[in-house]
Amino acid sequence: MALAGGAVIDGGAGFRYISSAGLLLNGTGAYAQTAAPVVRTNDSFTLLGWVLNTQRPSTARTVFSQAGANTNVFALRYVPDAAEPTERGGWRLEMKNADNADDGQAPLRVVTHPQFNEWDWDHVAIVYDALRDRMSLYVNGALHQSEGGVSQENDVLGFVASNGGLQVGRDKLDATQFWPHAVDDVWVYQGALTATQVAQLAGGDELPTEDGP
Repeated sequence: MALAGGAVIDGGAGFRYISSAGLLLNGTGAYAQTAAPVVRTNDSFTLLGWVLNTQRPSTARTVFSQAGANTNVFALRYVPDAAEPTERGGWRLEMKNADNADDGQAPLRVVTHPQFNEWDWDHVAIVYDALRDRMSLYVNGALHQSEGGVSQENDVLGFVASNGGLQVGRDKLDATQFWPHAVDDVWVYQGALTATQVAQLAGGDELPTEDGP
């Protein structure tokens, strides 16, 4: 990945005691990106990583995104609670079915997860299952289940991204949402991992690439 805006690989920014270094961001312009999309986003894919939350952001901040010409095919953000932004908030996964503006022809699909470990690491995972037209958001190896449902959404089709590579630490289409802390141990798969495989990668052990699920 290419580093920009002050992003660095820092020896003190790795995941807890396991990783020797991690991607350190600054919240004001730092990010990393690949030269081109690393997966076909209209097919099944999985994106996972550890994210450091040294404090609760007071505005929406993006960790992972993939931009099309007009909108993101997906974006994972932390979004503060509107009524209590300093005390509450959670993770929000958004996906679109077509690369057009918000004109109602391709409704925004949204799932949320309230778990957020302030002053600690969270493991976040996006799983898009094209066979079932379903997106899922896992935090620390688990879906969120409540009376209102599960952190999954159906009728998701995705589209082919055509505006650069995978973005880590920013929304390419919104210059206000840079992630302010560290990111480490990012994995990307062309395919939908199972809940068991997501939980394995969220288990706290940094696995060698050849030993991944």
